[in-house]
Amino acid sequence: MKKFLLFIVCLFTFSFVNAEVFKLKDTDMSVELDTKYWAVVTKDNLNEMKNKDSLTEEEKANLETIFSDGATHIYAVCGDEKGNVYDFFVNSEKIDSIVNLNNIKDNDLNDVLGDIIGQLPEGYEVSKTGIYKNDYTYIYAIYKMNGMIINYYVTVINGTMYRSYLRYDENNTNPYLDMEGNILNSITYNEKNSIFDDFKYKAANVVINILEGDIKTIAIVALPIILIIVVIVKIARSKKEDKKFQKVNNEFWS
Repeated sequence: MKKFLLFIVCLFTFSFVNAEVFKLKDTDMSVELDTKYWAVVTKDNLNEMKNKDSLTEEEKANLETIFSDGATHIYAVCGDEKGNVYDFFVNSEKIDSIVNLNNIKDNDLNDVLGDIIGQLPEGYEVSKTGIYKNDYTYIYAIYKMNGMIINYYVTVINGTMYRSYLRYDENNTNPYLDMEGNILNSITYNEKNSIFDDFKYKAANVVINILEGDIKTIAIVALPIILIIVVIVKIARSKKEDKKFQKVNNEFWS
């Protein structure tokens, strides 16, 4: 894999000289990268890359694999002067519980953090988690996997969860690049605001807790419903008694 990354870097080193904005196909996301330093592959130029004669069949297959899930939108590689290689990629999926993470209140973001970080497979060595904000709100984790350090940042825009990754070798103890300093500020989204996100997120969690059998949540939700039912029954009985009394009263005076 490292050989493939180095090849891609070399392939692009003298190909471009200017920063370029990549509007990622099938998303509301754009990324600006300096293609003098970054080798960038997207869904739009994937076929062009795979047709390059300078790529071996194995290297073409690697690119095919990266984009095979249909959820990956960009794959970019660069190297520093010390020979360290970094790769950056983004994938996404539609979700129902949140429209825009920006609209979730700060005191609820820790719950979202727990939900998202909890989706990481077991066995990852997580060194740091947290919440990062620029123009957008991100949940992040820094972890180690298969000899690589992964900077993992997640946001939700317009009902789509975007997962951004920056990876480099674990022996690179003084990385030239990091997500917050070099990548995230180059990302923009066409965000459509929804004022109901915080309520929607809480409502979705209530439903999930009920389905999972959380007693406290069930009690909180069920108690008002029970009280309403009791009141309705009392009103119905009262009306029934009123009608019965009216009938007896009418018979007495007739």
